[in-house]
Amino acid sequence: MSAFALAAGVAHAQLPPPIVLSFVAPTELESAEGPTSTSGPFLSSPSTWLLRYDSTYFDTLAVPAPITGVSFRLDAASAAAWPAAGFTIADFELSLATSSAAAAAKGEFLNDRDNDFENGDLFTPRPLGEQIDDAHLVHDGPLTFNAADFPAPASPTGPAPLGVFIEFDTPYAYIPGEDLILQVRSTGLGTQPAPLLDAAPYANGEVDAIVANTFDATPDTVGDFVFETPVAAFRFEIPPVTGDLNADGNITIEDLQVIEENFGFDKTPEQGDLNLDTVIDVADATILIYDVAGTVFGDADLSGTVDTSDLAIMAANFGLDAVGYARADFTFDGVVDTRDLAVLAAGFGFGLSDTSPIAAAAVPEPGGVVAVVTGLSAATLRRRRVNI
Repeated sequence: MSAFALAAGVAHAQLPPPIVLSFVAPTELESAEGPTSTSGPFLSSPSTWLLRYDSTYFDTLAVPAPITGVSFRLDAASAAAWPAAGFTIADFELSLATSSAAAAAKGEFLNDRDNDFENGDLFTPRPLGEQIDDAHLVHDGPLTFNAADFPAPASPTGPAPLGVFIEFDTPYAYIPGEDLILQVRSTGLGTQPAPLLDAAPYANGEVDAIVANTFDATPDTVGDFVFETPVAAFRFEIPPVTGDLNADGNITIEDLQVIEENFGFDKTPEQGDLNLDTVIDVADATILIYDVAGTVFGDADLSGTVDTSDLAIMAANFGLDAVGYARADFTFDGVVDTRDLAVLAAGFGFGLSDTSPIAAAAVPEPGGVVAVVTGLSAATLRRRRVNI
């Protein structure tokens, strides 16, 4: 669709709302049943868990994004939804972190022999504090489940639907390329039957689990390795882009120039992909002009009005090549010509009050704009010929 068509009132793209994505970890179990099961981190007694999910499970995420919730699912062997009746865990603390530098380099949780699992040896983990870095508390206090918050599997071979998402009090800012460690402290379910969760076995550290049988674990606490890690879904909410592409706190023509500089390239939202379709084009420019700046095509300086200042910009650049939108190439075709003139004429008077002399005189007669620009551009060309 041409810029002229958009300026003439054809429906245009809107600034997208936040994108909500759920990443299931491990990725290969998104639509397949895991080969094992676990009740962690929902034990009857108090416990502290570290659950490691490798960065490769989130490698399609192109930009940093907040995580706002986590969910698990029942194992295919579960005969009914869980829980049978609503109940509350007195204290259920969730923190998210990344692997410590040493654990990240090793690609798994650290053990006391600084070695890999071999020949069935049951190594002892290093203390919890050596496994993670920069933990952020995302949920604190009681956690209430309603009856059947975790649906039963529809098939005996699974997988079951995801259970209810545990909402975070504070989002966690995830950076692509980092491992994700979920730390869970729970006072326990007490007499409530524990769920049987779908799980993945230890696999070269891609998933890994440690449990300490206390709610009050400290960085010096030494837990035990667990060879089953629950399948988890992390919910990411990518906020809508603001359009302030040069990060100066304002929406100006310079932001539109960032888009123009990246036309035709696969770029990120911060580089101008405002509609998040992975390519930067006129659709992104349209979003910035209409939905972010709140103006229309023909507003060369993005002032919010299409008036004589835009008329003068066009006259100064009429007939020139490769000048850009700021110099009245409203169709982005590399030249300022009659097509751009038509765009300006269609939008002339936008943003002006009814009492403005320009609005009163010019808006009813867009053809007059063409005549004015033609006259101004001719005069400009004559001046240039004199200077040559």
